[in-house]
Amino acid sequence: MNLDIDKKENSDYFDLIEKDHASWMKRWNKLSARIDEIDIPSFLVFTVKSDLKKIGKDLQALQKDYIKWNNKAGSFLAKPHYIFKKDQDNGIVFLHYSNMLRHIIGSMHNEMILIANNYNKR
Repeated sequence: MNLDIDKKENSDYFDLIEKDHASWMKRWNKLSARIDEIDIPSFLVFTVKSDLKKIGKDLQALQKDYIKWNNKAGSFLAKPHYIFKKDQDNGIVFLHYSNMLRHIIGSMHNEMILIANNYNKR
């Protein structure tokens, strides 16, 4: 069974998944690594305060972009507009790509919770 859909004809979907999500994940990974690398001393906490503030600002920017992406992805799920090939079972292809998008939306939500919790524990 062929589940492939044309990337050019379905650019809204693939922009959400391959372009926007991938870019967001790169930022998430870098920010998460910065949080993990910070070593907060038991005293003289003020020495890392500026680093934590910078990470906090970057995290807020990431959250704003996440909310924009999530709204865009949610709108796409509410009114999907896939273009199928003639020989495909539209129902199965529709379910496959919609479920993939739902999975990524859920994963990004969990990743935002994880990074916020890691930051707040610092």
